[in-house]
Amino acid sequence: MAPFLLPLLLAALDVTVQPPASPPVQLDWEQPLDCLVLKPTARVPSGVFRVQCNEEKKTCYAAPNAVLVDGVVGPEALSRVSAPCSDLRDVAVNSGTITRAVTENWRWEEAVAEAPPGWYRDERGRVMQVNFDLLRRVYFGGTYAPVSRADGAGNAGRARVDFGVDLTIQGDTDRVLHRLHVLDSSVWLGVPNDVRFETTALRYDFVMRGAGAPLWLTTFVGKPRRHDLNINFGWGAEAVRVEVLGGRTFVTLAQVDGAVDFWTSKDVESFVRLRVGPAVEIDTALGAYFRPAATLEGHFTLDRDGFHRVDANLTGEQLVPAQAVAGRPQSPQRLKLRVGYEFILLAINDYPLTLVVDGRGTWRSDVPTLQGWEFAAHAGLRFSLWAPPRRTSTAVSLPRSP
Repeated sequence: MAPFLLPLLLAALDVTVQPPASPPVQLDWEQPLDCLVLKPTARVPSGVFRVQCNEEKKTCYAAPNAVLVDGVVGPEALSRVSAPCSDLRDVAVNSGTITRAVTENWRWEEAVAEAPPGWYRDERGRVMQVNFDLLRRVYFGGTYAPVSRADGAGNAGRARVDFGVDLTIQGDTDRVLHRLHVLDSSVWLGVPNDVRFETTALRYDFVMRGAGAPLWLTTFVGKPRRHDLNINFGWGAEAVRVEVLGGRTFVTLAQVDGAVDFWTSKDVESFVRLRVGPAVEIDTALGAYFRPAATLEGHFTLDRDGFHRVDANLTGEQLVPAQAVAGRPQSPQRLKLRVGYEFILLAINDYPLTLVVDGRGTWRSDVPTLQGWEFAAHAGLRFSLWAPPRRTSTAVSLPRSP
């Protein structure tokens, strides 16, 4: 270590930090920084700063190493920094840059500490999450859920409670995504004679965006032109789904689907998909039967920071029971339509609270007391106990030094 540098780690450096610009510059999360003791200021009596220097501007940006309270550094340490300054003697100083900054009298200006991608640090040094991945979370919530039936047997006093775990795992490349839904559950309350409950122990989807189009069309009107059909192929599986309604209990032991994705976003998190596959289902009163199903679904994250999500699906199911039952056809059917929207209202300790609204329509002939169309609306709140920044999140904070 150069002899000039040893005092930097042991005593205050004779450098005056100027007031911040408006708005103050923010340290760059991707660049190395130095922890130094500079001349005390009214805002930072300890003189401990996090420093990054810009050789082109001949300016060093110094951020207080603690949160400001009433304009002065307080006892609260900075959280979510790239490296702590707990022991100044162990910090490796960028000798060349710091030496030139001192000997050539560069400008030293107060700044704001760095913040990781997906987080924002305000001018006091407090950090908050501003980017959320609603595909990775543990959630629970409640909604108002009135229902209307074609036979007039609807109910305006119904509510729904839901909870579950959503996970996504990046594949070997950023073009592959594994989606998991664990204990995706809903309970409808408020109608004593119509207890309803749905839960799926595990749902898995494999989503892939191919490097090239698997199919294309060539037209020969004028100059030959190729038109790529950017479809992708995937699959999914479901295990142990339980549905209780109308005094009946249905248990899906397993379902396996093949899927065609007609559109997939670059981050592989949004897609439009058709999946078709068989399932084995048990009616606890009548026994097991075969249930083929087809679903057209779309899942969309509408903005960069994950604040808006839209989900829609249309499912048709055919039941093939072994015996005829009074009050229903021998091979009953189900048709389910759902469109939902979720929006982040605010965050509590960086855990998002979302507004959830959706509309649902169901037609079924497998339950004698519920045959025909049923329409329901849901509006309420959902709280996520964990929702980290999206994998595509970037720094969304105060202006940074170049």
